Amino acid sequence: MMAERADPFWKDAELEFVAACPVCGSDASRVQYSCLSDGLEGVPGQWEMRQCLGCASSYLGERPASHAIGKAYGSYHTHADPRTEHEGDNGHGVLWRLINGYLDHRFGASRTPSSAMGRWLVPLFLPLRLQLDFFFRHLPQARGRLLDIGCGNGRFLLRAREAGWQVQGLEPDAKAAQAAGLADIPVHVMGFEGLAGAGEYDVVTCSHVIEHVHSPDALLQSIRSHLRPGGMLWLATPNVRSLGHRVFRENWRGLEPPRHLQVFCIASLRQLLNDAGFEDISFRRRGRGAAYILQSSQAAVTKPNMIQRLVPVWVIDLLATFSPHFSEEIVVVARNPEA
Repeated sequence: MMAERADPFWKDAELEFVAACPVCGSDASRVQYSCLSDGLEGVPGQWEMRQCLGCASSYLGERPASHAIGKAYGSYHTHADPRTEHEGDNGHGVLWRLINGYLDHRFGASRTPSSAMGRWLVPLFLPLRLQLDFFFRHLPQARGRLLDIGCGNGRFLLRAREAGWQVQGLEPDAKAAQAAGLADIPVHVMGFEGLAGAGEYDVVTCSHVIEHVHSPDALLQSIRSHLRPGGMLWLATPNVRSLGHRVFRENWRGLEPPRHLQVFCIASLRQLLNDAGFEDISFRRRGRGAAYILQSSQAAVTKPNMIQRLVPVWVIDLLATFSPHFSEEIVVVARNPEA
């Protein structure tokens, strides 16, 4: 339950008690953390995180209702101009030339400056290659129609469009959708529940969205309905069993109350995908990428212990290069069954 409220920011009618795990439906749980606060955006409130004894996911015991959740996103990071961020995704040094050469070959991008040597040299540095595959969300080389659910300001769609994809976004946050419009990215301003049509997309991507929605099973069912037979789902979400969570516990960036309503482990997400009817479920190694989450977690600790002060990002990145279980994020690719 949410701690007693000392301010009127959240009205009683804007909150709902969660009686069962939103991932697996089990009503058996324990208190994992009490009195969590929003250290990222400063949204008022103290929140209780519970751990499901059925699937090991974590979830808020009391959460903002769907009609009120927008209050938690007043100045979210997805409101930035995607064109500015896109420029920051490139550079002019030797390393960037090699990176761009690899991306041009692997994903059909047309990035400049570029060196064809990157095609052969970048794969020799496995943590970097895995990070770049994540950067393009493991897209197949055969282009087609791509939908990004929870596209934010359209930063990824801008990247995919330049690689030849027909892109479209779905974003309930009007401010973020407006930012996407600055780059002429077509975005529907709505939640996943409102999208019409069926079977029209070759790829649906969903980056750090499923932890935000009230019904993760309904999200996956909706995605399946919009994928063509054999179409690909790409999904990323925080890993509740990551090393960073074990080190930083209640200060771990991946918890992010009250916006993250549930946080998955690999086993619970696999079961949810199976139940939704997906097949060929493959959890991908993340490689480099832990720095942002770990640095944000360190900044949230008022009195860090020695492990929290000295945790080496490169060690976690190296472990995440060899197993997805160690990564700060779960990255999964799955297929809609052929008709």
